[in-house]
Amino acid sequence: MKIVDLSVLVDDGNPSEEVSTKINYISHRKGAIFLGLSALFSRNKRIKNQLPQIIKRLMSIKILNQNSFCNHQGLSTEFVKLTSHTGTHIDSPYHYTIEGEKISEVSLDLFYKEGVLLNFSNRKLR
Repeated sequence: MKIVDLSVLVDDGNPSEEVSTKINYISHRKGAIFLGLSALFSRNKRIKNQLPQIIKRLMSIKILNQNSFCNHQGLSTEFVKLTSHTGTHIDSPYHYTIEGEKISEVSLDLFYKEGVLLNFSNRKLR
């Protein structure tokens, strides 16, 4: 069986989406800075409650920065704001009723069946 990829890219501000997607791209260079800063903070705690720990870390450890990485580049990343209906997706039965299965509970075999190819390559996009 040949699998054909029908997925839609998730793009910044894609006009085909009901709610516009917003992607904030972080470059490799900025990623090095963010990675260094993230080492200072504990997750799920307010910053004001962490100030004493942050000051201790600043005084006792070397903070990661651009110079800590090969070619002065850290990890690139994206912060993505989107809805569960963005791009190619499958609505689980749970989407329609609380008694329905969540997508993580649905068997993958459900999604591999015989298909029909609709060729619209000779049509213009609007």
